Amino acid sequence: MTSCLLMPLSLGRTRRNLQQQLNRQPRADFDFDLEPKSRHGLAMTGKSKLPDVFSQHPQVMSGALVFKGTRVPVQTFFDHLDHGGTLEEFLEWYDGVAREQLEAAEGIRATTAA
Repeated sequence: MTSCLLMPLSLGRTRRNLQQQLNRQPRADFDFDLEPKSRHGLAMTGKSKLPDVFSQHPQVMSGALVFKGTRVPVQTFFDHLDHGGTLEEFLEWYDGVAREQLEAAEGIRATTAA
């Protein structure tokens, strides 16, 4: 108790204000949307809409759409193409991705971009 009496008044107020702030319930002034988004509109909404060459699972690459059997996001392929890359380069750089998968991705991208 004597330590409180020796403490400067402003420090006591600061501690009291901090304690009051800590005891408050958190306010919900904001809202987070944690659903994965796809810039190219290829989020898997129905398995019948996408070929069997893709997969999506919340625990694989944070739910990103990936080439089935790999951890390579489809978005990586689209970014590669957007920056002037070729299908051949992508096949060389990413093991496990098949040409059929890339061709299917190109086809879907062409139909969704139109």
